Amino acid sequence: MQLRRTSIVQPLVLLSTYLNYEIIKAKHGWDVLRSDYLLGHSLGELSALVLQDGVSLEGGLRGAYLRGKLMENAFDDGKKWSMVALLFRSRDFESICKVCGHDIGLNIANINGYEQIVVSGEREELVEKLATLDKIQKELVSLKQWKSRIRKVWLQTEIAAHHPKLDCIKEELREIIKVNDPELKVPIVCNLNGLVVEKNTERVIDNFIEVTSKPVQFTKCMETIAGASKGKHSLLNVSDVTYGLTNKFSESRDDCVSYNLLNEIETAL
Repeated sequence: MQLRRTSIVQPLVLLSTYLNYEIIKAKHGWDVLRSDYLLGHSLGELSALVLQDGVSLEGGLRGAYLRGKLMENAFDDGKKWSMVALLFRSRDFESICKVCGHDIGLNIANINGYEQIVVSGEREELVEKLATLDKIQKELVSLKQWKSRIRKVWLQTEIAAHHPKLDCIKEELREIIKVNDPELKVPIVCNLNGLVVEKNTERVIDNFIEVTSKPVQFTKCMETIAGASKGKHSLLNVSDVTYGLTNKFSESRDDCVSYNLLNEIETAL
């Protein structure tokens, strides 16, 4: 199905984010340029650049489409590729990350929160390594070293995002995604390392391209925002996906609260 192809999905996601923001700004007066920080998840980092004109809308849509095409081509090798979300209890977060990444050798694509990571890779390899994870889990739960029984959710994708195999597309991406405004209006917290880039648009683009083959450190990004200053932070989302992640992060904390702006607006209508 064409609509499931990542080269179609990526520009549509970016466009929907842009339109949602424009509607919210026009109808309800919320302007992204009044934010302390912007944070996107994976492709959302490009959206964060487009929303403040660091990359033009046209350039962002073209970049999202061609990024998707390059990813499709990279995995057009006759093998089956996929991604799996792993859900567990937060107390086992560090141990599960170590077992998955170091002991078993799974490629961790996204660290989405203290209760969720996503792994990516060749489907056959994923099945084999997740079976090994099941055995380790059973043993550690029986020894009461883990409380988690890991739930696995296979994602509907044929692309292994944030996988080392995507190293090969980075140079082409650098030729495709161009700076529009060299100075950021709002600092961006980068997926690559969870660090803030205050002004340099090109630095954010470089980080966005670099993380193509590396894990999205979304949890580090959230910790950066939560720890940026004293007081309570409002985490405003224009996406159901990021709202789910930020809400999970904030629900047990007293230094931040998450809002889904789309839901808030629908409720007010």
